[in-house]
Amino acid sequence: MKDFTFIKAQNLEEVSRVLFVHHPHACILAGGTDLLVQLHEKNRRWDELEAVVDLHPFQAELSRIEDVGNALRIGALCTHTMIECSSLVRQYFPFLSKACSLVGSPQIRNMGTVGGAICNASPASDPLPPLLAGDAELLIHGYKCERRMRLSDFYDDMGVPRLDAGEFVIAVEVRKLLPSERSSFVKLGRRRALAISRLSVAVVLDFQRDGSIQNAMIVPGCVGRRVKRYQRAERLLCGQKPSRALISKTAAQVSEQMLEENGRRWSSAYKEPALTVLAERALCAAVYDAEDQS
Repeated sequence: MKDFTFIKAQNLEEVSRVLFVHHPHACILAGGTDLLVQLHEKNRRWDELEAVVDLHPFQAELSRIEDVGNALRIGALCTHTMIECSSLVRQYFPFLSKACSLVGSPQIRNMGTVGGAICNASPASDPLPPLLAGDAELLIHGYKCERRMRLSDFYDDMGVPRLDAGEFVIAVEVRKLLPSERSSFVKLGRRRALAISRLSVAVVLDFQRDGSIQNAMIVPGCVGRRVKRYQRAERLLCGQKPSRALISKTAAQVSEQMLEENGRRWSSAYKEPALTVLAERALCAAVYDAEDQS
């Protein structure tokens, strides 16, 4: 493991300064569940690492879950367990609570943070599909200012976070789901527990009074380098009253778009039918308000 400087900053401005001075050879320590493994395995991403900045001195400030009107503000240091157990998240954004409950093991859920999940940018991240389906917005602290950015704009085409020198995520805001909206999250892993996602799907459907769908968000996970909405599949639902046939057609479109964007690979023979089934389960769970089985 390469030697580096470990820094406990006194304030958020010092965190930004260290990240700015050592850019791009500095990183944040939040939960450490990904970073420490990557360092131990000598991941090439950190070949020239110079500084690691510890965010734990700001635990109280960055691990709050707050009601801010029409949205929930979730601090970047909130662990998956905190989000899973939050009464606010369960009430207003329940499929994120479900996703966080399925992250790895209890030990990982107790240490891993939502900010780390966002910035590590793994396509297999469980929280990312619900956050994107809920049109989440990031609060970013920079060397000279703070700014906001939609999560959907946060990653480039290769799935790399768009952070300037000195910037880091301090919170994520998710809008409260409307009474007319239903959500779901389903995941497929190697096992029923302690598993990294092989595939996942998050869905938000907004229903009109006549029972038709006026808006849909479908976000599959672990299907490409970048987690994103599948808008072609979403358009099949808009303006339509849900039926089993429509759900099956939409689920098939999700798999078709995955193949078009990522090409056929050795895993396609498994992923194509599996994603179709998973998308159908997620849509059924949202449409019929059923308890999905993960």
